[in-house]
Amino acid sequence: MNRTAIRCRCGQRIGEREVMHTGYYPRMFGPSLVAVRYRCPRCKKVDEQYVRQEEWDSGILRDDAIEASDNEMHDFIKMGPIEMDELVEFHKQLEKLDDLNEINNEFSDWVPTDDEE
Repeated sequence: MNRTAIRCRCGQRIGEREVMHTGYYPRMFGPSLVAVRYRCPRCKKVDEQYVRQEEWDSGILRDDAIEASDNEMHDFIKMGPIEMDELVEFHKQLEKLDDLNEINNEFSDWVPTDDEE
């Protein structure tokens, strides 16, 4: 199974911009490794992780998982950060729910497409 992301010890996902160096380490016995040296954008620590060559794909450092189009991203950015009163309102609406089955039923007919798997 391929790795989907590299994460710092603090939990932050590491992207291409944070990577300082990658290196290939062949080994006689056991799997060969790829070393990824990075600086975490959250905790600012420099660290290194080793990934088995079979699991390595430089795509795990890219943020290709964004499904929104350029127009949707532009509209999303215009909305600005989530305000505290919006969080409080959302929390109150969740407390009013008796059962999460109402929400689950909305998504029960959803089937992932080939792009989403």
